[in-house]
Amino acid sequence: MTLALILALGIGLRAGYLAQPYYQRDEGVTTAVAAGLDYPHRWTTNWINYAVPREFHFDEFNFSSYHYLAHGWLIAAERIISREHQLTVLRALNLPLSLATLLFTAFAVKRTFGWLAGAFAAAVVAVLPILVQDAHYARCDSMLTAGVASLVWLIAPDARKTRWHWAGAGAVAGWLVACKFSLLLLGPLLLGGVIAANTVPSAGWPGMRRSSGWLVLGGSLGFAFGMPGAISDPHAFWRGVKTLRSYYAGFHPPYSLPDHGPVMGSLVVYLVIIIGSGTLVLAGLGALYAWRHASRIWVAGLVLTLLVPVLVFGSQTFLAERNVSPFLPLLALLAGSGFAWIVALTRSLPGKAGRVLPWMAAMALLMTLVSPFRLSLRMVARGFSLEEYRTQIALIGKVRAETAKQTFVFCREGLTDAESFAAAEAAVRAGPTVFAIYDFQDANSKEYISRLAQQYSGRVLAMREGLFPELPCCTLTTMISARVLVMQCRPSK
Repeated sequence: MTLALILALGIGLRAGYLAQPYYQRDEGVTTAVAAGLDYPHRWTTNWINYAVPREFHFDEFNFSSYHYLAHGWLIAAERIISREHQLTVLRALNLPLSLATLLFTAFAVKRTFGWLAGAFAAAVVAVLPILVQDAHYARCDSMLTAGVASLVWLIAPDARKTRWHWAGAGAVAGWLVACKFSLLLLGPLLLGGVIAANTVPSAGWPGMRRSSGWLVLGGSLGFAFGMPGAISDPHAFWRGVKTLRSYYAGFHPPYSLPDHGPVMGSLVVYLVIIIGSGTLVLAGLGALYAWRHASRIWVAGLVLTLLVPVLVFGSQTFLAERNVSPFLPLLALLAGSGFAWIVALTRSLPGKAGRVLPWMAAMALLMTLVSPFRLSLRMVARGFSLEEYRTQIALIGKVRAETAKQTFVFCREGLTDAESFAAAEAAVRAGPTVFAIYDFQDANSKEYISRLAQQYSGRVLAMREGLFPELPCCTLTTMISARVLVMQCRPSK
């Protein structure tokens, strides 16, 4: 019953407003490639062969395995839903994938720490804002998260593994890497699983070699089926890899810092807020508890797999928090372990305390999920519903009507770089101008908006906070709800 309620909560948060016309730039790639695949005539997932948005029209195989899955989903849905609802159908693919993530997480934790811990881990996954956000876009992230959760379930050292466990785990990992190369960071998790399963004297090195062999075989097949273009057109594949590397090395305001430095600070602040400090503390306690009660090699691999993506993507020059989200079922597993530890401690108390306190402790620990749940609810109910967007547009329209005799400029892309600032300067030099500016809560916007106000006698006519004033710049503030500033500026004397 408890698990059913958690599943309903998780799916309920993810199912809301999928048909609304909100925007995510990668969805143009998904709809073009997934709808354009036609076996056996056109079976490559190279973006350049499809009617993708102009900015993506180059050799690239990123998201390849996801595009095959999305294509199959579209074919299955065509029998009951018309093609004009294609984007909504693709977004709805996230619902069964999210259900799989919740179930795999619950059962993986249950094996080692019991049902209560498994249910708590599933509850963490159900309410995490970044996972709820992922599930509203026709993108690969929910598939990646489900894949990581299934890997944990397959290779957790709870019982003797057969060759099918390892081949299956390898196939899943290969399929995930064929979608995004960042999933190569699953290496410590897989290695820890192999070593943990073969430490007994009856297995040892021969068992490790067999397990590794099946893992590699499954991984090769999973990658080949998920990205056949890497084999059939290696030159285009490598051009895509170079393009991706160049992009990640670039400067991309508002997600980059003005000094082009690493975004580790912003990423850490973002993760602490959307996960919640209580859940993070619980995960830390869970790592200690698992270290004492499970295979230490396995726990070390799990913790490394959780931390390395934060270190890797925090060292980049722009914030791409979506690259961390597939690894969050591992955090939920550790939080479930911490939950199990605290409940076990209270159960060990004598007499009535040992019967009552575990339930009180469980209820208290559930309160750590209130903050991420409220953020997710706000995101869905006011963000994806477009309620906040309409409110902001109404505010801008009201001020524009009041200042109808002055030039009006709507900075939808914000003031985040020298080019956008120069365009704003050119407008205000021609005469008094009213600017409606999206402030993405980043350092670049702060710098250029301040400069515009100081140099051109800026006077704020109206302002409305976005839905996420507590967050640093991220895709929540750029794609769902930014702060809106309406400011009047006059030419310098």
